[in-house]
Amino acid sequence: MGKKQAKGRCGGGGRSGGAAKSAAGGGRSGGGGGGAAVGAKAAELIAQAEALTEQAMVVPGAAGGALELYQRVLELEPSNTSVMDAAAVLLLEAGEAEAAAHLLVRSVELAPAEGSIKYMYLGQLQDGQEAVVAYERGIEVLGHERAAAAAGGGAPGAAERLRDIDVQLCRGCCSIAEALLVMGGDESAVWAQCEQALGAAQGHSPTSPEPYQGLANLYVSQGRGEEGIAALRRCAELTDPLESPYEFRIHTGKLFMELGQWPEAVAQFESLLQERDDDVELLYLLGIAQGLNADNKEAHDALVRAQELLEQLGEAADHTGALSAQVQAALEELEGLGGLDD
Repeated sequence: MGKKQAKGRCGGGGRSGGAAKSAAGGGRSGGGGGGAAVGAKAAELIAQAEALTEQAMVVPGAAGGALELYQRVLELEPSNTSVMDAAAVLLLEAGEAEAAAHLLVRSVELAPAEGSIKYMYLGQLQDGQEAVVAYERGIEVLGHERAAAAAGGGAPGAAERLRDIDVQLCRGCCSIAEALLVMGGDESAVWAQCEQALGAAQGHSPTSPEPYQGLANLYVSQGRGEEGIAALRRCAELTDPLESPYEFRIHTGKLFMELGQWPEAVAQFESLLQERDDDVELLYLLGIAQGLNADNKEAHDALVRAQELLEQLGEAADHTGALSAQVQAALEELEGLGGLDD
């Protein structure tokens, strides 16, 4: 499969800590010796790993500690696919795509009808038709999970579980559309399949911003600018910063730029800057959007700040040097226009 980074804005990317905990909560277990004693020890380790996973966003080393605990569980229960899935999510977050893929493929081999999350993450690690097939299989498993949750009727948490599954179904459909859009081939057929997938996504979760961003992507590809703008504005209206991943919201800003909506791009990037004022790429994008919006002084300030951060962070922020070159070129172009001291 090769060493790849997980991709995707709609297919489950983003908050992998919660995904890891969710993955550990279901699926096939067992496979070790020692009966009840082994099971009890494994359950104890899983509980500790889930607690660390919850802290992963704020406590340095928590994710690594959780991963070590999951690996200990797999020594006790080598066929515990839910733990494989949870460990794979943490490996992906750590950039270990190849190791994650190995666990996900093994989980599919052992329990192909259980645990939709593994298919969603496999789709992010694959390209073209392979990715589409993985997402479709994940949606199929999610459908079974939804039917089981619906059969629970008024059981505690059933309604919340159904809403969560509907959101996952929506994201899976969006991911199919995204994978199709980059596949190429017969444009008319691909575009029709994309629209069908995004329509299904809207049906699963009508208030999700993700299908609207997907439609904006599609309309940009088709040259349908006005429809793209309308879809993207609806995406922005529905986006909750507490729910939508940072990368998803950055892409919304990029699409506003691509569609020539400079003020909305500036507003999108400025809101993100409140969360991460040390993101060099964000500062660069903000500077470009401000320049296109004729806010040259503000653009210059953003690009100077980006350049200062690049000097401070070095390769950690720009290991290829490409971003530094882009920031420098944008600064030179702005300074050549003059009027920055007014």
